Amino acid sequence: MPFLRSFGPLADRRPCHAPVDATGAGGQRLTGLLTDINISGSQPALQVRAADGFNWTVDLSSHARNRAAGLEDAPILPGDPVEVFGNASGSLGEYRIRAHRLIIAGRRFDLPEGCAEPA
Repeated sequence: MPFLRSFGPLADRRPCHAPVDATGAGGQRLTGLLTDINISGSQPALQVRAADGFNWTVDLSSHARNRAAGLEDAPILPGDPVEVFGNASGSLGEYRIRAHRLIIAGRRFDLPEGCAEPA
């Protein structure tokens, strides 16, 4: 039986603590508390402190898509509980997830997937 190395093109590059798939669609689920909100910035993102103590950056959609989902007008505050469904970054040591669905303080926001459209 050949020996398969744990590095190179055959390696699984996800961090060992990546959230597990809970959507059934090949994505991950992350739960925690909001620590910082940057929805109106050049790259819309949220900062989330996960239950295991790691700080995650949650990348959101474009401003137009966030507005269509109702996220830009939502009254969200740091400390609100958040549940993120999306795809985690495959880079080792990077705690970043691209959100497809958010549940913030019981309110659900479905963010459309795909490339950002010009506003």
